[in-house]
Amino acid sequence: MSKYIELYSKIFEEFSVKEIISAIFGAFVYTSFITVPFVIIMGQVISVYLYLLTYWVVLIIIVMILLNYVFHHLIKQSLKLKHPEFKTNINPLILTNQIIIDIIFVIIGLLFLFVWIPILMV
Repeated sequence: MSKYIELYSKIFEEFSVKEIISAIFGAFVYTSFITVPFVIIMGQVISVYLYLLTYWVVLIIIVMILLNYVFHHLIKQSLKLKHPEFKTNINPLILTNQIIIDIIFVIIGLLFLFVWIPILMV
């Protein structure tokens, strides 16, 4: 945990808050361009094949994990483009963030599989 906080402090030393927020916002916008068509398509297909809902929830979890990877990759690329000479190794920080967010996605997906879907099917 101390390495994680230390990496964050190094990032804030090399980049301003405005640059970091700009990188996050840009990654969010470009990831949204990818996400919106997939959500619309999956919503249409799920409404037709509702009896396969458990498989669709697993697929949605996998897609969210992949979109999380794309989001963090775009943040890393944006920060590299802002300062190509930065020395901080950002990979452990991004990997830790991805793992934490992916665990949250899996927990939410399991809640849907084992709690919400059975409640709605009754």
